[in-house]
This record gives sequence, C-alpha cells and structure tokens, in this order.
Amino acid sequence: MTLLVSSPFAGGLTVAVLTGAAPFEAVELAVSRDVPGAGPCPPAWAGTCWDLPTPHTGAKAVADAHGVAEFHAPMPSRPLPGQTLSWQAVAPRSGIDVALSAVVETEFTTPSEPPGAGNWIDAWGTSHHVNGLRWVDGWSNAFWITTVVNDTTLVAANDLHNAFFPNKFSRFDVSVQDGATWYCQSVYDAATEAEALASRSADETDLAAGCSGFSWTRLDPSPLPVAGSWTDSWGTSHEIEEDTWVDSWGNVFELLDADHDAGWVVAYNADLNPFWPGVYSRFDWTWDADGSLHYCQSVYNAASEQRARAAAGADASDLVAGCSGFSWTRLDP
Repeated sequence: MTLLVSSPFAGGLTVAVLTGAAPFEAVELAVSRDVPGAGPCPPAWAGTCWDLPTPHTGAKAVADAHGVAEFHAPMPSRPLPGQTLSWQAVAPRSGIDVALSAVVETEFTTPSEPPGAGNWIDAWGTSHHVNGLRWVDGWSNAFWITTVVNDTTLVAANDLHNAFFPNKFSRFDVSVQDGATWYCQSVYDAATEAEALASRSADETDLAAGCSGFSWTRLDPSPLPVAGSWTDSWGTSHEIEEDTWVDSWGNVFELLDADHDAGWVVAYNADLNPFWPGVYSRFDWTWDADGSLHYCQSVYNAASEQRARAAAGADASDLVAGCSGFSWTRLDP
C-alpha cells in the first residue's frame, strides 16, 4: 500500500490518500511526532509491528472499489513551523495478513494566503470569511483549504458538519476585474481532492454565465466592525484583527466565523492560552446609545466550534447583567 500526505499547517486539515488497499477494506491512519522507528506490536497482528514508536490512531476510512481510501486529519492550532510529523496507514487484517504502508514524514508549513482572502459580503447578503486555513460562509459552511493552486484558484475539503455535501471537495475560482472581486464555486461535490484539482476552471471572461452556466458572485469588502486596538474598563488591552483577538493576559483567540450584523465571532482558544486552552469561545459585541463599544465573552469553553456558534449569546438589551448574569465590558480606543 502507498500513502500520500498533503503538507500540514497549523489549524488546517491534512488530507492523506492510501492506495493499494483491498476494495471496500477498512483502514486506519496513525500519526506520531517521533521520527520513524520500532513501534508497538499489537497481539492481533501476529508479529507485525508499527514503524512509529508512538502511533496515535483514530482516523478511519473504507477503501473504495479501486482500493483507494482518503483521510481528513485536523491539525493542532499552533505547532511550530518545521515540526515534523510521521504518518503510517494500516489495513488491520487478521494475523499475518496485516498490511502497513511505508512511513511518510511531513513538516508543518505556513499557509499561503489564498485567493479571496479577507472578509466579504456577497450580492445575496451572505458573508464570507477567507483566510489561510479555510473559507467560511454565512450559512456556517466551512471549507478547509488543502491546496492553493495559484492566485486565482484553491481547492478545499468540505467540513464534516456542512449542511450540503459534507466530506467532499470543492474548487473556488476567484477573479479580480476593474477593482471588483468575483468568485465561483465551480466544484462542490468532488469525491477526492485530485478530482477537484482536475476539474475545468470557471470562465472569468464571462461573469454572466461562466460559472457552470450561472453568473459569478461579486464579493464586496466587509471588514470586522470591532477591529482595532482597545482598552477595557479593567485596564486590559485588546488587539482585534480580522483573524485574531489578543488580550494583554496572553490569550490568543483565532477567529473562525463571524456574523457582523448579529454582532458575534466564534474563536478557537489557542493551545498556549493561560486560561481554557484548546476549546472554543464566542464573543458578542454591541454599541450603547452613546456609541461606546461593549463586548461579552458569552462562551469561553465550548467543546466544539458548532456548540460555540449555537449558543444563545449575550443579551444586548441589558448591559448591566446580560452577559451570563454579569455586566458587559466596555472597550475604549
């Protein structure tokens, strides 16, 4: 069996493809921070051993009729660039028939800025947040960027929680013409990353019908309304950018999704945060009658992004006790 692994990057989604398995066979993927070497020998494998000293398993898949299986492995939020991961796949057949792939070593990389990076609103009123990790729309669909082809095209894995075509692959084509940005999701249901990559690109010379017979969608800039440098009423500073919210306590929150009209963002609490690392937060904001900005971290320890997003949020009509029974916090420039 042969294993291919895309270059991982912090907080992204790594795609691994295994070929040479038996048709419809169950297979597993293991990853390790260690260099390849003698690993454990599960009793059921009758003497066959891992080639990873500390294999971490959990990703499972079933090969298709051609013996090809694909895994989607989410990466930790903030590993150091250059850190190496070792990968190995197994078909855990009975006894001596266990089949292992060769070990593949990869290094964490810094994600390239994709075409269309930024915060946008489209002609239908749907928001789009695009960064080096993923493309998220206002319908809470997330697409994890696996390949930036060039400055006009990217391919992404559809998140498992998407309402439509989860665990498939999409292709986004972006065109900038006369200062305006347009996009076409020219593929949305490819079975593999390779299929999405091989698909025909949208026709940017025909914005009216060059997107598989439909029009391209215009994207207009929609910057985060609370971006800037702030100090709260307790003397804590807050540096809010399009992708991060950082306070002077050393907490870094990586912004994943936002609704500018409703006034909230969902964020991942960075792994090195002094408080509640590795979980998810929700920040709500509002302006009072005098035009002052107030925020509430209405969720700070959600187990998943979906739970943080689905939370009720803070009560903007009650700045005294509408933040989970506490007052909202004022932010001054």
